[in-house]
Amino acid sequence: MEELKKCPFCGGEAKIRITSDFAAYVGCTRCGAKSKGAFLGDTKRVFYPPNYKDIEEVATEATRNWNARA
Repeated sequence: MEELKKCPFCGGEAKIRITSDFAAYVGCTRCGAKSKGAFLGDTKRVFYPPNYKDIEEVATEATRNWNARA
């Protein structure tokens, strides 16, 4: 997984957050800015609990969303 860039608004440290429904987003620890969320497909959530690989893919997508900003 690629390294997270600093927050574009305040320069704070960014962290990946995984929610209780296994969505992921990146948020700034200083100002609270957030990336666009990344989600597991609905069928994966309904039919079986996600495995580590699924969660890692969602976290990687959230990282890409955060790092792709202008």
